[in-house]
Amino acid sequence: MEQLTASALTALKSSERRGDIEVMRTLLASIGSDVANDGTLEEVREFALLLMRMIASIDHEAIAGKGSLINWADPENQKMLKEGRFKNRFPEKSHGSQSSVRAASYSVASSPASFSTVAKS
Repeated sequence: MEQLTASALTALKSSERRGDIEVMRTLLASIGSDVANDGTLEEVREFALLLMRMIASIDHEAIAGKGSLINWADPENQKMLKEGRFKNRFPEKSHGSQSSVRAASYSVASSPASFSTVAKS
């Protein structure tokens, strides 16, 4: 279970870095119980902090719009865009043109409602 929890937390952090709140939300929902029940104290703490940042991100996207936190300049997002992996969720970004990637980068951590200060408390 430890390896699964560590892998899940890595995937969560990657989704957060990319600003893909929808994927992050799905991951949080699917592994929450496992982390709470089987994770180490540090993993549970890390998960709780991710969850708090997730709440802020959901609030942000409720106002700014779905996908507003996605960092289209992130190399992993660029690769997935070229592979057409966003075509169902963001068809306007998936036309293969590089001009469609010009959207402003916005990091979850830089969200005005970010809970990054919680990690220090």
